[in-house]
Amino acid sequence: MRVHRIHVPAPSVPSGQEVARAGRSVAEHLPSPGQCAYYTGLGALAVFGVIEWPVAAAIGVGTAVARRARGGWAAATQGEPGRSERPGKEAAAAKGAEPAS
Repeated sequence: MRVHRIHVPAPSVPSGQEVARAGRSVAEHLPSPGQCAYYTGLGALAVFGVIEWPVAAAIGVGTAVARRARGGWAAATQGEPGRSERPGKEAAAAKGAEPAS
């Protein structure tokens, strides 16, 4: 009977900076305490049968998508000179052109 020996390298221990960076990344992706309370209440309503679970899921997903879309626009235009947070007349006025209708 042959015994095959497989070399498995030892895992490396992450540095303190890598652990801190991972912690910040996780914290950035967690919802705020208010959002946690909202989703918990929505889940409780579904558990106790006040609303059906597909309705609760649709409300939760719709809320998350709307928040992400609203936050995504502000994040994309933040810090760029001459960019308005809302498209339309303000952005066109900043460029000196007529707004598109």
